[in-house]
Amino acid sequence: MLKVTNWKDLKTLPITPTLLEQIKLPLLYPFHDETEAQEAWEELQCELWMVTSLPDIPADGDDRNMLTFALEYIEFEETLDYGAILSLSILNDSGQGLYLLMTKQLQADVMQILGVNDE
Repeated sequence: MLKVTNWKDLKTLPITPTLLEQIKLPLLYPFHDETEAQEAWEELQCELWMVTSLPDIPADGDDRNMLTFALEYIEFEETLDYGAILSLSILNDSGQGLYLLMTKQLQADVMQILGVNDE
């Protein structure tokens, strides 16, 4: 699992330029530009996790709990090219956001393993 905690590191994700641009659109909303988005990410401690395979699922601990919570309480989900999905979950009252990037099929598999109901 790849974790991005700094907006500027989005470009390090192993994805196509097209997919990167598709990801940036919902990440920029409702901000005016990337600088404002970066400031919000820092203030709210937002992260983007890219789950690439089932072995990426943490066996236990805080990361597993956060991943489970994020899949149970999806606030927003965007379908992208290449079968990818970008979802957003708000983790706490301060507004901390966790974005998850993975394929739709992998999302279904991860939800099943974690016992998350996808209603």
